[in-house]
Amino acid sequence: MDKRQWILDVFDGKETDRVPVGFWYHYLDDGNKLNPAPEMIRRNLEGHERFFRRFSPDFIKIMGDGYFGYPLDGDVAGIRGLSDLLAMPRGDVDGWIDAQVKFVRILADRYGEELVLLYNVFSPMAYVKRILLETGSPALIGKMFREDAEALSLYINRVGEDIARLSYRVITEGGADGIYLSVQNVQDEELSREEYLRYIAPSELAVLGAANLASPYQMLHICGFKGARNDVALYAGYPVKVFNWAVHSDHVSLREGAQIFGGRTVLGGFDNVPGSILCAGSEEEVREETRRILREFRSRRGIVLGADCTVPMGMDLKRLEWVREEANRR
Repeated sequence: MDKRQWILDVFDGKETDRVPVGFWYHYLDDGNKLNPAPEMIRRNLEGHERFFRRFSPDFIKIMGDGYFGYPLDGDVAGIRGLSDLLAMPRGDVDGWIDAQVKFVRILADRYGEELVLLYNVFSPMAYVKRILLETGSPALIGKMFREDAEALSLYINRVGEDIARLSYRVITEGGADGIYLSVQNVQDEELSREEYLRYIAPSELAVLGAANLASPYQMLHICGFKGARNDVALYAGYPVKVFNWAVHSDHVSLREGAQIFGGRTVLGGFDNVPGSILCAGSEEEVREETRRILREFRSRRGIVLGADCTVPMGMDLKRLEWVREEANRR
């Protein structure tokens, strides 16, 4: 069986002869993830090429480094409240989408015949939160919900329409097999589960709906970056093939997650923080952790070994190879 069909079968929850691995890291530092300059995109493409050449991944999660910022036409540093955000004109969103479709097409032409490719897309709310990060007041998102949740929800949905177009086009024109949609709870205890489902979830489901018109192979990443905690069960009804979440900060094992998500395929198992077994353990410790995760899951069906989130830039790739070699023995 070729590598593409193997991965699609795993995503479909079919039993295969071995367990794949899915690890990735960023190719641009934090200071350049919002920088779509040609030099940054060239560096991103070269990063994918190095990773492919040195590790030969089982499939590729395309990193959209450089395109992390939703384009607005104005100085976002001046945003102090919801009215400022609502008044900020949209920038060249069409050009932003076109550039990403072209970027994905380059990688699909290189690797698409051999590998399954998923493109990293953020939830509409995540793009809004990133705008507010640039103001120096990331907690503004919670304040804005309390100020006028309906108005903020309408704004998020408007952003969501653009992210839905992006998702559809990177599949139909860019050649990706699907998207890797990154979502996260608001990280504000005053926003309830019910409010999330009312005000935020519709925009995320619209993105997935658009992607699913083009391909059924979407992956949901419930982001636990820097220890963020999530109610992972909130996403149980999302129409995706594969779920990935922060096992170690959310305290939900792969086996428990598979039950929450109705037996659909899950990805993860390893902590990704510096000093963790994957990042700093001995070879035997990494191999034993691989065996432990597989023993705990109790099946070769519906599992991809990976991490809670991206692994550190510059990580020695032999560590990921130890995981793959051990998985191949199971």
